Order: sequence, then structure tokens, then C-alpha cells
Amino acid sequence: PTHGSTEGGTRIIIEGAGFKPSNSLECRFGADIVPARWLSANAVQCSTPAHRPGSTAVGASLNGNEFVEQGLFFDYRVTAGVTSLQPPSGPLHGFTKVLIAGFGFVDSGALGCKFGQEAGVATFVNSTAMVCEAPATTQAGGVRVSVTSNGVDYSMDPVTYRYMPSPL
Repeated sequence: PTHGSTEGGTRIIIEGAGFKPSNSLECRFGADIVPARWLSANAVQCSTPAHRPGSTAVGASLNGNEFVEQGLFFDYRVTAGVTSLQPPSGPLHGFTKVLIAGFGFVDSGALGCKFGQEAGVATFVNSTAMVCEAPATTQAGGVRVSVTSNGVDYSMDPVTYRYMPSPL
């Protein structure tokens, strides 16, 4: 991925040439240096460090001293979060449009939402609101709603959506 959370921990692969297995392999994100894991002569893997929001140059080093930057950038984004839902409940058959209020929403193809483990269809409204269509389920009860603006990092907020059985 070319973007991830300001909290760090996103695994990225840097492709190049001449990588050799070594304890000196490192990646640099702006001024922050982290160890790299050798994958092949053409690729290393790094986990992003925590960083403030924004774009930062990425480089790799074979010896822990000299870094090569090939115009690669990583875009740090604030992790999205949920503060409330409207409506807070809906039928088991799904298809309910739910307005999710929160923060950190970005208008991109990576915007997403989950009701429990099931993905819903997300539509951007603004940086503090999105609309998600609740997916169908077979069991009544509450499920945690999580969101992502980068397609990688989902929120862990304690906001739940309640599936209600249909009246007979």
C-alpha cells in the first residue's frame, strides 16, 4: 500500500535491485529508520513507524548508512473512527442506509465499513460523515461497526448497530 495509519504498523514492500540478506537492511520514512526484512534480490519489506499525518519520502539501505530514495512516498492518514449511527438499528435483511458520524473519513476508493465482520457499501459525505448500507445477517443482536479510510486500518470503536427481527 502507498498509505496507512499515523499509528504505524502498515507493511509495505519496496522493490529495487541488489538486495541481499543482511542485518543491515533498513527503510527510512522521512527521518525515521526501521529494520527491513529481505524478501528477494528485488524486494524488502518494512513496517511503517508512527508518524504525523502527511506524505513522507521512503528510502531503503543495504548497509544501514546510505539510503536510496527513488521517488517513493508514503501517505500517513489519521485512522478513521465512529462516534454515532443513525438509525442505530435495522432489519435482519439489511439494505438499511446508515449515516455514520465520526472522523478521519477520506473520499477515496479505499473508504469502507463493516457491520461485525461483514462489509457494507460505503459512500463518502464529508470528513465526519459517510453513509453505509447495512449488509444482511441471520441473527438478531448488536454488532460493532468499524470504518476505514485507507482500506487497511479499521476502527475499533465501541459503537454497535442492532439487527432487529422482522415483525410477524
